[in-house]
Amino acid sequence: MKFLLADDHALLRLGLGHELRGRFDNLEIVEAGDFQELRNILAEDQDFALLLIDLNMPGGSGFSEIEAMLRQTPSLPVVVISASNDFTDVDRVMRLGVSGYLYKGESTELIVNALRLVLAGGKYIPSGFLNRKKSVNREPTGNSGNPVLTPRQNTIMKLIIEGQSNKQIAKELNLAEATVKSHISTIFRSLGVHSRTQAIAEVIRLKKLDVQTGE
Repeated sequence: MKFLLADDHALLRLGLGHELRGRFDNLEIVEAGDFQELRNILAEDQDFALLLIDLNMPGGSGFSEIEAMLRQTPSLPVVVISASNDFTDVDRVMRLGVSGYLYKGESTELIVNALRLVLAGGKYIPSGFLNRKKSVNREPTGNSGNPVLTPRQNTIMKLIIEGQSNKQIAKELNLAEATVKSHISTIFRSLGVHSRTQAIAEVIRLKKLDVQTGE
């Protein structure tokens, strides 16, 4: 698997690249330090599983560059990583069609889980942005209480995030596959979702794995 990491800060590329290589098996990372270098790389090679890109780099305007890349390589998932937590910036790039938006300074665990979600075909949207968007649009907030997962369900949810199938989870935990399916159905109901991708997104959004558990 190969990621393209574009950021004009060499130390960030070094640190983040090191963390990602430790979390994804056989990961190759190609680096770009500005938009011109990024364009040159994509002109020669588009065989990337994911593009992780800073919004502000020399050599171009972030929004227009990202929009052009999404048109030219529509099958390449693009995740923005930025120091900006401005609502309008997040809203603008999400409307362009990126697969995720991450704030610099987020924990490695959150970044890795967000990228796993994107690789699985989902989208990662910062929880603060979702809350602000709901407030602006005056959308109903739903249940005020947080869903509670049992310790067993937390364990199964972690394995789902790692990409394991029901059969693999059953083998890992020495459970019947039907029992695993039952647990997953309960997890979906607790989180108010209907798929694994939605469950992962909700867990990441709530940042609640292992935070609140019931017996």
